Amino acid sequence: MAARSYVDSGVNERRLRPIYDCLDIGNNKKALQESDKLLKKQKDFLCAKALKSLALVRLGRSEESFNTIQEVHAEGPTDDPTLQAMTICYRELQKLELIADAYERATRKDPQNEELLSHLFMSHVRNGDYKKQQQTAMALYKLKPKNPYYFWAVMSIVMQADVADENLAKSMLLPLAERMTEKFVNEGKLEAEAEVQLYLMILERQGKYEKAIEVLEGPLREKLSPYQDTLEKRTAEYLAKLEKWPETNQAYKKLILGNPDQWSYYKEYFNSVYHLVDSNWTPQENGHEKFEDAVDYDFQKAIDFIEALVEEQNGTRDGRKLRGPYLAQIKLLDELIRRNNPVSKNIGSMADVLVKFYEQFGTKPSCFIDLSYIMGDISLKEEEIKPVLEKIKASLVLENGTENITLPKDVKQMNRHLCYSRLHHYYGCHLDWDTTQQLTYARELIERYHHALQFGTNLLTTEFQPADNYCLLAAHMLISIWEKTGDERFIGQVLVVLENGLKSSPSNYQIKLLLMKVYNIIGAVGASFNLYESIEVKHVQQETLGYLITDSLQSAGLFNVFHNVVASSIRFYTTNYKDIVDYLLSGYKFGSFTKIPELVEFREKINNSLHYASVSIERLILDLLHEPKSYQDLEKLLSSLEIDPEKDNRPTNDLVDNRDIFIYRMYTEKEKFVLDEHVPKSRQEKIWWLKIRNLILRLIAATFYLYKPNYANDTENNITNGEKRHMINILTDLIASIKDSVAAINKENMINSIFPVQSPGISRLYKYLRDSHLDTLIAFAKLVQNVHGLVEGYTTDKSENKDDFEVVNIIKNNFQDSLKRLQEINQNKDSLSPTLVKIFLEDLMNTVETLSLGIIFVSLCHAMLKPMWSSVIKRGKKKKENIPAITQATFQQLTNLINDMESVGSSLQDLVDEIVPSQLVLLKISSLTENDNSVQNQENIVREITCKVEDSYQTSIKDLSNLVYFKVKYLQSLKW
Repeated sequence: MAARSYVDSGVNERRLRPIYDCLDIGNNKKALQESDKLLKKQKDFLCAKALKSLALVRLGRSEESFNTIQEVHAEGPTDDPTLQAMTICYRELQKLELIADAYERATRKDPQNEELLSHLFMSHVRNGDYKKQQQTAMALYKLKPKNPYYFWAVMSIVMQADVADENLAKSMLLPLAERMTEKFVNEGKLEAEAEVQLYLMILERQGKYEKAIEVLEGPLREKLSPYQDTLEKRTAEYLAKLEKWPETNQAYKKLILGNPDQWSYYKEYFNSVYHLVDSNWTPQENGHEKFEDAVDYDFQKAIDFIEALVEEQNGTRDGRKLRGPYLAQIKLLDELIRRNNPVSKNIGSMADVLVKFYEQFGTKPSCFIDLSYIMGDISLKEEEIKPVLEKIKASLVLENGTENITLPKDVKQMNRHLCYSRLHHYYGCHLDWDTTQQLTYARELIERYHHALQFGTNLLTTEFQPADNYCLLAAHMLISIWEKTGDERFIGQVLVVLENGLKSSPSNYQIKLLLMKVYNIIGAVGASFNLYESIEVKHVQQETLGYLITDSLQSAGLFNVFHNVVASSIRFYTTNYKDIVDYLLSGYKFGSFTKIPELVEFREKINNSLHYASVSIERLILDLLHEPKSYQDLEKLLSSLEIDPEKDNRPTNDLVDNRDIFIYRMYTEKEKFVLDEHVPKSRQEKIWWLKIRNLILRLIAATFYLYKPNYANDTENNITNGEKRHMINILTDLIASIKDSVAAINKENMINSIFPVQSPGISRLYKYLRDSHLDTLIAFAKLVQNVHGLVEGYTTDKSENKDDFEVVNIIKNNFQDSLKRLQEINQNKDSLSPTLVKIFLEDLMNTVETLSLGIIFVSLCHAMLKPMWSSVIKRGKKKKENIPAITQATFQQLTNLINDMESVGSSLQDLVDEIVPSQLVLLKISSLTENDNSVQNQENIVREITCKVEDSYQTSIKDLSNLVYFKVKYLQSLKW
């Protein structure tokens, strides 16, 4: 029998080979043909059916695929090829729960099969069903007593604890996991480092740090990898958690002596010293401890310890200077000054210590980062900062041997001056200067930049120029003048300086990021997008940096580019979920238990991402704007989107903002404080905007399902007291929800300035509400509601019976206001400032979008009324019963609205066609001085910038023009 089974397996594999080959090379159509050919000969060949289903799903025929795979599923196959094919198919159908069910059926038929049980466990991992993971792992361990299976069960219990109530986790789940692990510890069955790490994780979660220290100091320590000082660091962390300050102090002293440049060790060391001083702890009198074993229980001992580190080999180790001891000295001095402790004089004045650090490390590019961090951390007062900067400047003057700071002779001198210049900028010393002084300083920075380019010759294109920060400082200085004077001619000069810098340092992402911001501010988002592409944003960076381009692309009306960016982002989010599942499976397979909670946390953070929610909603709205060219297209699209009009599937208040706002590395201290205020404001504005956009989508879906109820899903959400809620009630509730959401928006607290330029920027929300675009869409929804009432013979509000088309006037007036506003701006386009061009494009885009969405509502009204047209025309004096009370006036009202919308569309088309992009480009470059040639090849760079901006405006106008053209055609097709 066994031989016969082997022969059958070989024959089947040979018959399936052509299908596998076709699927591997992506020829899914051929794979389907081969599957059908094989099934004609063997109609019950389950593996062939599963592969056919896989071919169908890859051909986009998901419904057929699901029906086919369900036939296989019902048979409950147990062979590995069929189950693997089913697994892949269900993954691509996004039906992960059915994978687990398939393997459960298989294991019931063959409960002694280790491989099937292992696959079942992994299928539960995919679904995050930790309880079933535990049960399956224990079944595996009973079948085959192997350590990995046992600890899969333990890890599953830990994961249950992570999602369970805290009391349940601490009283039952974690103690159970601990007992199970200790059983193996006592029996000496622990085999791998991962098992010991899991034991420590369980103890940490319960706060049993004493026990964890025993593990680290006991025989199990041998199983742990002694990589660098990880074990000693972990012991020190446990001691700090237990508040054993003398032992903590000793532990961190040893860690510092082993790695004097690790700043986190100093922070914990000082924390232990502060606690020892505050508690008046003293050691026992007997015993002479070694220097490294002594407990530093007073400030003088801490001073001596840090001083010894500073003086050791003149602060060098392995031939390099160490910054850690010097920074630690500054931090300790700050604490002593706070406490008014007289021993602070043993270190010196704060200004002297800071200048000493500058003199030691000023030649290093990291000096500014260290000083700005430590000076911010110790909270220097404004009057204390100026003497520090003056002393640093005096040090520079002394080095040059002249009264002025001359151009540097080498890169070390340049770095020293650059560090001073950045500190000068960070603390806003230039803000008190007049415009002439600021312009002179900007000119000096540009001159220093060009001079210092000699220090970066023969660099690779991927390397940064050492002098790049001079270029950025000059740009920021010009931005400060622009902000101060309001003179937008300086925008052009900022672009010239940055574009010039990019030619010498084509990979400097800080220059590119600042350029992107400036291009976005003037509406030249096409140029910004080219820079975004050159940064090569990949994988999770689409989550943290995607905000830099997505909102601006949409505001500028660059629909095609926006579609590609959004599609790429959504592709990341969908593949990310699959990838993390694979990583989780690997975590269990290879025993990387400590990484499993991190992966789950990361997955949840990405799934609940604010950016993910935003791009998902905007993608749907983009589809609604572009895809429908007729009512048939609209019906097909809306029926396929499956939007739930009643339930918001994304609870917006719980969304996580993962944007990296502080990706910009150059700003003043004042700007940093403003940015700290703008981040939560920006998040709130995005949530308000997301709610509004989500409600607009649901409003459109509700009006569609009102007309086509057969497409609506009868879920629990629209069933109340056993009765299905009528869509008219859902639509009424949605309109009320929109009004409530708008009322909840605090317009006074919204970001209303483009400065600082590093901030997320002004949201579309304020202008969108101010210009009544949302009111227009609500009026359209009410129009559908009224038309449906006439068709069905009911009235939602008897007070409105006199004029069911009152909302038509609201729609007409709002469109006329928008058109008038755009035409007024267009008449003055020759004198538009760069920032006003951006506002004009956004206003134009909002109007075109509102018109396009409004056509959806009008199209639904037209579809509802069209069947009644012949009845109204043929109706004689004798009225028939059961015919809705619709007169020709009703049709005339809707016809007039369609004609008015067509007129608006045609006016928009004419307006857009009149725009000449070159007329919008008014980047009049403001020279730093008369006949200034501070920027090399300035004329060529200006020409390049002008072309980039002009091309961007041209693309925006073209995309908007094409959309309006198709919408006018759509309106013209709405005839009786």
